[in-house]
Amino acid sequence: MVTISHSILIQYQDEKAITVPSDMVMKHGEDDYMRLRPTNYAVIQLICGSSSCNASISSSRKLHELIRMRNEQLMEGHEHEDSHETLFAPQEPEASSSAKDAPLKRKKTMKILPETINIMVKGVQVQCLVHGRRPVASDLAIRIDAEQIQAVVEYMREDAIEAMQASKRKYIKKKRAQSMLSFHDVWMKGASMSMVGFNAKLVEGNTIAFAMSTDPSRRAMQIEKNKALIEQSSGHLAPINGQEGYLTIGGSHTVAYLRCIEAGLSGPAGENTTHPKSDAIWSAISEGWTWVTISSSVEEAIPLLPSFLQSSLNSTNSIQKSITELETAMLLATSFGRGMTMRQAIQHASAADVRCRSSIPAIATFVQRFAGHAGTFPILHFLSNFSKVHGRSVQIGEDMMSLIAGMDFKNPSNMFPMVRTAIWTTLLGCPSASIKDGIARNIVKSDIEKLRSASVIAKTIETESLLLDSWSLHQKQPSQHMDNCFGHLCIRRILHVLNKAPSASIENKTYESLGAIVACFAKEVHEPPSQQKASSASASTDKVMDLISAKPHRVAMLQNSHMSLYTNTKDHGALVFQLVDIQDDGATMRHQGLHDKLIEVHVPLDALKKWRSTKTPMPKACDVAMQSRCLPQSHLAFQEEHQRAMVIVALHAAYEKHACGHASIAFGQHPPSLFTSCPCKKKAIRLVPMGTIAKHKGKEPTKAIQINAFGHQWTITAPKQNSMFEDDKLPLVPFFWVRPAPSDEEANMAWSVIKQDDMSIPMLVNEDSIATHAVLLHASAEPEAMKEPPKKKAKSKAKN
Repeated sequence: MVTISHSILIQYQDEKAITVPSDMVMKHGEDDYMRLRPTNYAVIQLICGSSSCNASISSSRKLHELIRMRNEQLMEGHEHEDSHETLFAPQEPEASSSAKDAPLKRKKTMKILPETINIMVKGVQVQCLVHGRRPVASDLAIRIDAEQIQAVVEYMREDAIEAMQASKRKYIKKKRAQSMLSFHDVWMKGASMSMVGFNAKLVEGNTIAFAMSTDPSRRAMQIEKNKALIEQSSGHLAPINGQEGYLTIGGSHTVAYLRCIEAGLSGPAGENTTHPKSDAIWSAISEGWTWVTISSSVEEAIPLLPSFLQSSLNSTNSIQKSITELETAMLLATSFGRGMTMRQAIQHASAADVRCRSSIPAIATFVQRFAGHAGTFPILHFLSNFSKVHGRSVQIGEDMMSLIAGMDFKNPSNMFPMVRTAIWTTLLGCPSASIKDGIARNIVKSDIEKLRSASVIAKTIETESLLLDSWSLHQKQPSQHMDNCFGHLCIRRILHVLNKAPSASIENKTYESLGAIVACFAKEVHEPPSQQKASSASASTDKVMDLISAKPHRVAMLQNSHMSLYTNTKDHGALVFQLVDIQDDGATMRHQGLHDKLIEVHVPLDALKKWRSTKTPMPKACDVAMQSRCLPQSHLAFQEEHQRAMVIVALHAAYEKHACGHASIAFGQHPPSLFTSCPCKKKAIRLVPMGTIAKHKGKEPTKAIQINAFGHQWTITAPKQNSMFEDDKLPLVPFFWVRPAPSDEEANMAWSVIKQDDMSIPMLVNEDSIATHAVLLHASAEPEAMKEPPKKKAKSKAKN
């Protein structure tokens, strides 16, 4: 079968040509028409010059204007259709009392619409196809003509781009069930906003704020919470200026990011806030936009209103990230605290976000059982405070949440609430490199299940006891400092028990023992937060310097701080020099070659600009001790290869010495077996394993077939064999064809050991005579229980 098809490509100016999908092309007569469907990827690509997944230009005013023009032209000329003369006048009804009173019924006539109409777009007549059962509600279909398409694109482009951006961008919130915002999220979302450009029309009238309380004590509490949030951000959120009057629940991250730009701050990952003064973001900072504001008395009368509005905004405005499991837990806790039942709280939270909805029953279980006191839920507040400081908001996934809340540790007297909290803390502190599609992946499902395994459960119980004691200390003096200390303890202990790599931790560090973790926790608890900040500040490279009174050599070092190793090819060729000293009269450079004398050069300060930094290292000679250890005759790698070769030679010699002829044994299949082909006398069959030799690397002794030599175990791995007796390129090794006996009484082959060049090599030997066609079966004893060689035993008896 031969199929021939054609497609239509349209290119606007120098932009990328787009292929019009077949379902967007309509045929009428000899002309083709393209449907301008506002959600079609190719249509948006043509109109806007670019497109993205799930984009739409449905809100474009210019598109609606074109459709309105088409509909007006469509209906023009049919308004007076009822007044036109008809060929046959309707027959008058007979006069009667009832007929006189009744209104005359007029027969409906079907309107005949034109097949195409023309509309004017930028001085060009654009031909539109009339199609569908309801033409006024159908897609705008324009004739595929270069001039007409160009006129439509130029007319719609600017407005369509704005409509597309509005369809992609949604809004973000600040307080989700009293959890407040994370400064990591502020900068992550702010960077995305700066990348696409700020558009005030998108936030105009769509952001919501509650007026701050008129009650002095409550107002002071609101201010203190925001001050604490700013203090926890380590300088990545703008300070309060005292003029604030509202608390936001919609547009919070936008406001926080704009305030950071105004204050000239930088982000936690070094994000820059530099924007040109012509940027629309500065107009928003100076002029603001229209907000929806709600009185504080409304919040006092309806306490659940803020969380309800947040849930609604989360369902419609969240594009950067969905509401997380922790935020949902805070929302559930707020609902429980205000008298809702479990079922009502779940229904209330389910309206917030689809992505997290399947985890809500597990989240509710955690809140009910493991969140601490029902009135304050201290565990949830600890998790929230820790996550805001040490990482951006992340999902943990339905499977992980179900395990955290519902895993059975198979201990009747302990449900391990602190271990579950520590697992969640570890996921919240996930490094950015381990976050995949917004979900933390530094620990996985198999890691959590490992905590209840027989080999780890003792450490899990020890961890629960340690965390309970530490939590009691935390509750005696709760603070952000204690939240940080306890959170780090949870992460360190969980990763230590699971034996995870340093990259799974935000510290990127491992601890050798439980004692080291406890010692670090104790040190951090007793070290004041101010001292920790001072130590981190002292380690920073940003120092204040007094250049007014600085001496010349200090100024020279500041301007040439990169100079560690450098070259001056014009004066010294390829030689590499090191800066060893600098004074007001100049700098001293030193070069030390492998066999050359020491070269020192004095360089005036004003001549330092001639020198260029280099990554080429200084010539270096190998240390004599290192050289002696690494030569082939003494290096461990070559010694091991030599030992392996000697083991292989000894094994081959032992096999050749005790090899059985083909006349005494035979191979069989289905099932695979080795049997005798003739009567065999006692100790007539001696089978030595032949295979691949490798040094055993593990610390524990191996149970595999092995040779003991040079103080190590060398495993013997069976080669791939000619099991179907069809390929003579593959070997047949009799040793590996002997099957284990169902019981030791049925075994006719016993384990033994032979000595070959001072090496102990395993062997199977028949200790009794065997009849013809008997299947060879070995005893179940492990190779380490092998007996001394029969030959040596006979000699010892003879001596006696």
